[in-house]
Amino acid sequence: MATAFISWADMDTRTTEIEVQAIAGDRGAMDALWRHHRVWVQALLRARCGPGANLDDVLSETALTFVQKIGQLKDPKRLRGWLRQVALNSEHEYQRRVLRREGHEARAQAGQQDLGQGKTSESLDRTMDAIGHLPLDQREVLLLRACDGLSMAEIAEVLETSDATAHTRLARARKALRNRLGMTRALGDKKP
Repeated sequence: MATAFISWADMDTRTTEIEVQAIAGDRGAMDALWRHHRVWVQALLRARCGPGANLDDVLSETALTFVQKIGQLKDPKRLRGWLRQVALNSEHEYQRRVLRREGHEARAQAGQQDLGQGKTSESLDRTMDAIGHLPLDQREVLLLRACDGLSMAEIAEVLETSDATAHTRLARARKALRNRLGMTRALGDKKP
């Protein structure tokens, strides 16, 4: 069951106070901020890491860096963008470690993990492979919508883009996925 996404518009007016306290080193404030932001950070990392990645490891590293370095943040209003960059850096570091430790072949095997039996597994493997070949901006919006169930407004907020851009990326992702899979209808499109 997915945790509900809380938009900035729904945040309590205490946000700035909590951010200031967290930057000053208050562990309770850090915990409250992390719990609030964890949902969209996890969704972002899931979209970026792809199948086979240990999402929990990347999320844990992001949380650790958040706690260790939040004191370096100068402007509390920049917390969201700063945290997004911390998450992206954690994901990049994870990918570098995987390549160093296991080599390129092991990484390819991780992407082909056993996801089940029979035709369902083959279909899922084929779909995940096709999603993995989408450009990153399309893959992010598609997975945030399909796997995390975020609204288009929430996706635009997480990706720090306009609603129109998010809609365009989703439409392009669906079209590219249909083309790659040879499908005439995919992912809830209303038009055949």
